[in-house]
Amino acid sequence: IRLTAATLGTTDTRLNYEQPTVTGTAVTSFITSTTGNQNLKFVVSAANKTTKGVVTNVANLTNLISSTGVVDVLSDAPINVVSVESSVSSVKLASALPILDGNSTFGPDIVAKTGVELNSTVGGIGEMGAGLELVVSPGGTISGSASGSIWLNQMGDNFEVGTITSTTGRVKLYANKSILDTTADTAADISAVSVDLTALTGSVGSSGKRLDIDSSRNGGVGLVTVSAATDVYMEETTGNIYVASIVASTGTVQLVSQGGILDGAKTVFTKISGNGISLVASAGAIGETSNDLEIDLQGTSRLTATASTNVFVTEKLGALRITNVTGTTGAVRLTVAETSGLGDDLTLEFGNSIVAGTTAAIMAGDDINLMSGSSITAGNGSVTLTGDKPSLDPEGTTVTINGTINATATVSIVGNSQGATLVSAMDASYLLTTKLLARTPASVGSNAEIFSLTGFMAASLTGGAGDNTFDIGAWTGTTLTAIIDGGAGRDTVTATTDTDFTAVNALLKRVGSGDATLLNIENGVFRGGAKANKFNMSGWTLSGTVDGGAGAKIIDTIISNVAGSTMLA
Repeated sequence: IRLTAATLGTTDTRLNYEQPTVTGTAVTSFITSTTGNQNLKFVVSAANKTTKGVVTNVANLTNLISSTGVVDVLSDAPINVVSVESSVSSVKLASALPILDGNSTFGPDIVAKTGVELNSTVGGIGEMGAGLELVVSPGGTISGSASGSIWLNQMGDNFEVGTITSTTGRVKLYANKSILDTTADTAADISAVSVDLTALTGSVGSSGKRLDIDSSRNGGVGLVTVSAATDVYMEETTGNIYVASIVASTGTVQLVSQGGILDGAKTVFTKISGNGISLVASAGAIGETSNDLEIDLQGTSRLTATASTNVFVTEKLGALRITNVTGTTGAVRLTVAETSGLGDDLTLEFGNSIVAGTTAAIMAGDDINLMSGSSITAGNGSVTLTGDKPSLDPEGTTVTINGTINATATVSIVGNSQGATLVSAMDASYLLTTKLLARTPASVGSNAEIFSLTGFMAASLTGGAGDNTFDIGAWTGTTLTAIIDGGAGRDTVTATTDTDFTAVNALLKRVGSGDATLLNIENGVFRGGAKANKFNMSGWTLSGTVDGGAGAKIIDTIISNVAGSTMLA
């Protein structure tokens, strides 16, 4: 059939047509050309139905063109789209059955200026292994609804989404540029059992308008797969979002869910990758107790995560830098996976925080860095920091705790040996033993922070402007070393150890213990024990006290050839 006219049909009275059922390689063709609107309907008579009422013919839209009007086609049969064009207006196709790509090329099946609207009552749209190719001009919206899956490719500009709904299938959208929300409301722009989006050179959503999706219709567990050249801004409007893969190649990922944000693939591979990741689970968790949400932060970007319950996140490749992480009523567990190289660190910088309603656990393949002005809070439980877990490289961990740690239960810091170093720099006084660090800030009214220690071979403690005291008497063991830096103020190093001492201004040696390097120390207090202890103070020119200690002994010995103000006890 070939039709040429000013218009074909009207909105009230469509032009009905029918083409017969063909067999073999024969294909019917339908070609139209108008300046104005085309309002058409493909009807199906009894001759083109089986005895059970199954439609046997197809509406092949071979080449439909309107230079100034709308192309609007209804069909009682499946629609095969070869070429439909509305040069300055829109294309509307509605079928009782599927709407499919009628050719095998990558050229456009539908061209429209102001928009495309597709509806399939029973079946899908572009679902048979080849999506419908569209070219819609900037500002034109694309909408579709189907009971089955929907696969649409915008080959022109941005894919500007009106409303796209699949009641039982998947929605798969491709855009040569970006996939964008065209409305300012919070209703779902895309609804389906699962969602697959690709923005080849642009973003999914925008900073001003997140793309709203409902990716688990009918109560299912629908997977979300997203790939964007730049940014991803999305919101799950109903329940959890189950992530298969979300990648922002050069931009950030900002994901909001009205439920939780979970690993839908349930594998150990990366689920979210971006140059900055922000996650908000308004009524649920991020990750699960037995299944962390795996991420990959690019470059020096950071993670922000807030959940109403738990946060369980693993950084798979490289460092994890935190802006703020909050598990409002639940636990927070942050892990940096270990690799054979270095740099698998977790860092919390000035002004940034980790807040858990219950417990907080931090694990890093290499180092943990809590910088000055940062904080970790466990509202109703313990805090555990574990470095170098597991150990796949030859370097030991450095755990830096310059920030504050608040917990209602114990605070445990695990170094896993292999040269593990504990670092603290704060205007505070310290008590260091092989199993414990007590740190009391110099500010008036501050309480001591108590940290349980396991597996550390070295410690570096630095004071501040106040008069700080460093008690390292119970930091003993031939392999244990320390660096003590008093900073400003009048600072004292003290050690009570039942052994022999050798002290110079910059170094304290005790038999049976590693060396302690001393910096900016103005005073020393050294005490022995029950044994006959020897104190070699020949290189100590600072003020101090030497106390032989109590107990039965032959004699304590002090050696000094330096005139000074050391007090003997």
